[in-house]
Amino acid sequence: MPFLFVYLCDLLDELERPYLQICLPLPRILESHRKKTILEWIYRHRRSLDLHDTDDAAVMSMLRPEKMTDRIYGLDAERLELLIARTLCLSTEEYVKLQKWKDGPHEGDLGKCVDKVIESMKGVSIWL
Repeated sequence: MPFLFVYLCDLLDELERPYLQICLPLPRILESHRKKTILEWIYRHRRSLDLHDTDDAAVMSMLRPEKMTDRIYGLDAERLELLIARTLCLSTEEYVKLQKWKDGPHEGDLGKCVDKVIESMKGVSIWL
């Protein structure tokens, strides 16, 4: 059985949990949580990771994408914002909502703003 992507998603969800609190914990507590979470995740999935049909390179590229030297992303947040706006055919009003990731309540979180814009578009057909 291959190593499932959902296992990585579980790890990322658990690593994100302290950052979702109202008061951010101290850096040493965050570091402790990170180490503990990663070790527990590795122990939990050790058997799956050790199987001969698990692609080690694929697992490592999921865990450390910045170490993949053959990847060129070429999209900064501003270009990605424009690409998302064009793809979703956003109106001017919706585009202004999308731009709130720069300084609004979701500062620095483009994904959250995309989610909010899509949620406000429920029932609107974006495909022509």
